[in-house]
Amino acid sequence: MKYTLVLCVLIHALTTQAQVLENVKSAYLGDRVIITYDLSSPDPNQKFKISAFSGHDNYAKALQHVTGAVGENVTPGRGLRIEWDAKSSLPADFNATISVRLKGVAMPQLKPLEQSVYKKGSVVNIAWTGGGKADKMNVELIRDEKVYKILGTQVENNSALSWKIPNNTKSGSNYSIRLTDVTDPMQPAASSNFQIKPKIPLLVKLAVPVVIIGAVIAITQGGGGGGGGGGGGNDNLPAITVKPD
Repeated sequence: MKYTLVLCVLIHALTTQAQVLENVKSAYLGDRVIITYDLSSPDPNQKFKISAFSGHDNYAKALQHVTGAVGENVTPGRGLRIEWDAKSSLPADFNATISVRLKGVAMPQLKPLEQSVYKKGSVVNIAWTGGGKADKMNVELIRDEKVYKILGTQVENNSALSWKIPNNTKSGSNYSIRLTDVTDPMQPAASSNFQIKPKIPLLVKLAVPVVIIGAVIAITQGGGGGGGGGGGGNDNLPAITVKPD
């Protein structure tokens, strides 16, 4: 098997910030092909999905028999390395020039929520980075690691979604937001936990009727003491003088 390796690079940048895949180099190591590259991003914690494609099948599908800094959850760095077992991937009688293409896609990643405690009726602003422009997203409300409510399905990847908390949502903690790329549901992104509280605290709701009942009792007692004799009244009340017109 004889082949000449030609490298070409495609970086699929998906946010407004610059993400660069560059300095791609290759070398042979026996029947294996070693590819190294640099991947930079303004966010050092941003995760990427790196795929390698070959011209021998017209870049129809990602290469198999690859290891190293390839696949999902690749973080930015210099001198990242991929090893491709070309002998296992190419036909035994292959004798041609082959090109390898690298593609980097920023994986969806939720931005931190604005608050850790939300009241019912308030708005939760959900924002994220990554994903392809044509990708669709599913957004879910999770509680205790189970889907509590679906906030959006097949959402356009515009990197933002606002959700107003309904009043019938259960109060409690251990809520989180989960974001899933429809085309890659096995790699969801999740927010940190947050709490949902009632719009009016329970103690205030209970206290209001008690205060009103107390006031009604006081008024009733006051009126009964002075009104039994018809015109006797209460000696503590001020005298009222009525003048003719």
